[in-house]
Amino acid sequence: MDVRWVRRGAALFFVLFVLAVVWPGVIPFNRFQPQILGLPFVMFWIALWVFASFLVLLVVDRVEGKARERRD
Repeated sequence: MDVRWVRRGAALFFVLFVLAVVWPGVIPFNRFQPQILGLPFVMFWIALWVFASFLVLLVVDRVEGKARERRD
């Protein structure tokens, strides 16, 4: 995997992340019902994006670490 493509994908993901969790992107999901894991749906929606950002950053770290090893 090319580091440049991973970085661009991560940047695109974080642009989508910002649009999905701030107004007006969160309006379609701003409701109390259904509750998922005891959270109102909007809170679950935001927590899901935060967890996804953790996974994206983990992938970026792994790919950049392998690229650093190959370079050295």
